[in-house]
Amino acid sequence: MPPVVASPATYTGLLSIPIPVRIALCGHSILFWAHRRASSSAPGTQLQLSATATVHWVARRGMLWDAFLPSVCRIMSSMDRPHILLIHLGENDLVQSPGVDLLLKVTRDLTWLLNSYPRLIIVWSDMLVRRVWRGAIHPNRIDRSRKWVNRKIRALVLSLGGAFIPHDRIRFHAPHLFRGDGVHLSDQGCDLFLEDIMKGLRVLLSSLGGVDQA
Repeated sequence: MPPVVASPATYTGLLSIPIPVRIALCGHSILFWAHRRASSSAPGTQLQLSATATVHWVARRGMLWDAFLPSVCRIMSSMDRPHILLIHLGENDLVQSPGVDLLLKVTRDLTWLLNSYPRLIIVWSDMLVRRVWRGAIHPNRIDRSRKWVNRKIRALVLSLGGAFIPHDRIRFHAPHLFRGDGVHLSDQGCDLFLEDIMKGLRVLLSSLGGVDQA
């Protein structure tokens, strides 16, 4: 599945965003290790977007959804407030609480965020499959919940004028894409994850069309 963005008509009034577009990536250890991989490989931490955008990483290992809004509020209060916020979070929450609880939190917080910062564009990076769900009694149920919550949040962010990025190439039956713990991505897995992020952001920036060169 290719990256999906809202209709370009959604961005009416946003096309005056100056270059470089400011992008913040917020998430847990998947993003943390992807940043490490990007810093030592071809994409670089600016994800080959430096001609049109600056990329700022805010990644914390073990991060749960309840830490999301405080973290983002700090980002949004900075002088370099981002135009685009990419989120990769949620997997850690699924073992601790039902998927419907996570969905309610995400809906509440993203709605508040857009009401507070109506020009912000939100990008949802789909929660990833895991070969091991630490602490889960029924891992298959956790994965079904992951898929269901992803579908619901995709619809939510599109309704809010945002975008989502799938990670269909990262699959359970590809153990080489994971580290030995079955949770974190190997270098090969990180490379695929970064490719998805880069492609999704390029599609979104393209949909913004004539961002102002000023």
